[in-house]
Amino acid sequence: MVVWLEDVRRDDVARVGGKNASLGELTRGLAAAGVRVPPGFATTADAFRGFGTKTPAMQAGVWFPIEQPGIAV
Repeated sequence: MVVWLEDVRRDDVARVGGKNASLGELTRGLAAAGVRVPPGFATTADAFRGFGTKTPAMQAGVWFPIEQPGIAV
């Protein structure tokens, strides 16, 4: 599932992640100030999880959280 950035609010962190929620706020703020902003979208966290669990890399355990200690990314 995707959500247009113009429809994303800072309260949507759990749905689209922190960076996308910030981009949504920024997009809305700039547009309100008269700055033309090209349309953009965010993929939802559920869509990422649904897709990611079906990829061979995730099934093999290759994917890992960036916060994992001791692993340089």
